[in-house]
Amino acid sequence: MQRKSPAMQRPGGEAPEDTDVLAGHNRPKYSKRDIAFRGLMNCANDGCMLTGDVQKEKYVYYRSVNNTPEAAGLKTLGDLLRRLEKDPPPAFSMLRATCSLLGIYLNESTNDVLLDSVEQTRDGFRPFLKSRKYAGNSIRSSVNFRRILLKSAREFGWNPDAVPEGWRGVLALAAERKHMDIVKELARIRTTPGDVTIPDVDNWVQTKIGQGRSFSWANGRKRSLWRLLRDCGCDSAPGAVSAISLPTSRLHHCDRKDSD
Repeated sequence: MQRKSPAMQRPGGEAPEDTDVLAGHNRPKYSKRDIAFRGLMNCANDGCMLTGDVQKEKYVYYRSVNNTPEAAGLKTLGDLLRRLEKDPPPAFSMLRATCSLLGIYLNESTNDVLLDSVEQTRDGFRPFLKSRKYAGNSIRSSVNFRRILLKSAREFGWNPDAVPEGWRGVLALAAERKHMDIVKELARIRTTPGDVTIPDVDNWVQTKIGQGRSFSWANGRKRSLWRLLRDCGCDSAPGAVSAISLPTSRLHHCDRKDSD
């Protein structure tokens, strides 16, 4: 018997369109002063909306909403729900129910689920709901509300593409080797590659296995990461030392195996 997702409460089966759900409620609140272009342009650096401040009663300075203290504190689904709760959109209850499903999917408390994790694991959410025997219309609804949650977070200033300066060289090499998934995840929890710990990587492996990836695939990604950090000169990372100790022929063999 198929279950009905708690995120789908209205008859008719389908989630409303983004414009109906949001209805302007999740946009940043501005002052009463009329400032041209505020909320109409995006920042060239991070893609977030621009807001404006009036200084000395006559000068207007524009900045990304990502550069506000509120945006800096927006990291988890709990942060987002608290922000939305201040002026709830019409479908707030369904958005909150979708957050609960995402917490179950990622095996974490809803308040602790990182927005970055929701973004990174988006491809596995639909198969997860199917495996739990939810009805097709409920699955479509939940997937749509997940997308709406991330859209709301972006409009509040969350930027999933922002990475610390110390990771940029590693990310460039990771793109060439097609290992962006694990590197982006670690870049969001550690300031520099040298700060990465073995438990950090092992937790990523276990998460991927829990989401349906094979052990061999996830473990291959782990080995590739440590070699990547070694090649970028991040010798302070504990696993990179093990990679350095491997014979070159063994490394080449692992590279071929990982690419299979």
